[in-house]
Amino acid sequence: MSDLLKDVDEAMRAERMAKLWHEHKAALITGIAALILGTSAHTAWNAWTSSQKREQTSALLSALDAKQPLPELEKLAAANEGGALTDMTAAARAIAAKDYQAALKLYNQVANDRKAPAIFRELAIVQKVNLSIDFDGKATVKDLSAAIDPVAGNDKSRWQGQALLTRAVIKARKGNDIKGAITDLEQVTDNQELPASLRERAKALIDTYKLEGQS
Repeated sequence: MSDLLKDVDEAMRAERMAKLWHEHKAALITGIAALILGTSAHTAWNAWTSSQKREQTSALLSALDAKQPLPELEKLAAANEGGALTDMTAAARAIAAKDYQAALKLYNQVANDRKAPAIFRELAIVQKVNLSIDFDGKATVKDLSAAIDPVAGNDKSRWQGQALLTRAVIKARKGNDIKGAITDLEQVTDNQELPASLRERAKALIDTYKLEGQS
């Protein structure tokens, strides 16, 4: 009897989940994608630290782990005499204040600064496009794709994995290209050199988009 009741309970859960997905799939997909992309800044910072000197890495990690990380990041940026790090930190502060247009301008400034190291310029591109998906009403699928393609297609870029994930979201949410989105995400999940957390986020989006394709 207990097994029968368990089977009935699981069937009812499955039915409720199917109904929930059918009624709210658009909101669920958007929410999942936003949650996944929302972690990209922290992932990007952590990946950047691995390429820096030990002293710089330690200082940056300490700033990120502080109870109030933004003031610490500002101090670190000031110590580095301005430039791309200062602008990236200012963009993070703008996002925290929900001033997304200011953040977009700052990321764009870094992305177009030819004097800035490529690692910063490419990160700024990824972050700018992530924000543009939700906060730039004028950005078309063509605009977003053109902006992210150079990083997503660059095997030497430290941020290629994040860029592929971003491009997949553009294809699925803006271009209704689920198949193309999954293809990009599979490049992430298949690359064992990428952080496990990034591969897991890509897998979560693949599962989400496959559910959408079945509905």
